[in-house]
Amino acid sequence: MANQAKKRARRRTKALPPTPAFKRINSLKRVPDLTAAITAATLLEGALERALTKRMARMTAAEHNQLFHSGPLRNFQPKIDMGRALALFGAETEADLRAVAQVRNEFAHSFSNVSFATPKISEICFAMKRPEKRAADLFSGSWGGDDHVLTDMEVLSSPKFRYLKTVTMLLLLLEGASVQRPKRDRAIWPRFNS
Repeated sequence: MANQAKKRARRRTKALPPTPAFKRINSLKRVPDLTAAITAATLLEGALERALTKRMARMTAAEHNQLFHSGPLRNFQPKIDMGRALALFGAETEADLRAVAQVRNEFAHSFSNVSFATPKISEICFAMKRPEKRAADLFSGSWGGDDHVLTDMEVLSSPKFRYLKTVTMLLLLLEGASVQRPKRDRAIWPRFNS
C-alpha cells in the first residue's frame, strides 16, 4: 500500500515543470549564508502556503489574506501544523520543515554574525533526514560551479548544501502535493434544510 502511494507521488512529481522557486534555490549556492537561509525558507513557506490553499475550500482573495497574511496562518510554524493536520506530509517531513524554520529563525533573529558553520546551525542541518533519502539528484552535479563538480559526499558534508538540498526536496514534495485539488468544494455536512 505504501509503495503504491510512493509510485503515485513519484509520477506526479515527474510531470512537474521546474518552477521559479527551483531556479532561485539553484542560485543560492553562491550567495552569503544569511541570504541563502532566509530566501530558501521563504520560498519553502510560499510552497507550503500554496499546498495548503489547494487542500482548503476555495477562498476569495480577502479571505486568503485574512487567513494567511493577518490571521492564524501568517507564520511558518502554524502552516507546518496545519499541513500535518491535513495529512500533506508525515512526521519525518514535518521534522525537516521545522528544522528549516529553526535555521531561518537563527539567522533572522541573531544579534551576532552567524553562518552555516555556527555549531548550533550546523547541528540542525546535520539532523535533517531528507538529504539521505534516495531521490533523484535535483542538483545534477552543478553545486561546485563551472570548474568543480561536487560529489554527493561533499554536498552531504556541507551544512549549507544539506540545508539547500533539503529545501529543494521539500519544495518538490510540496509542489507535488499542490498539483491536484481534492474534492472539498462541497459542504462536509449534509444540508438539513433541503
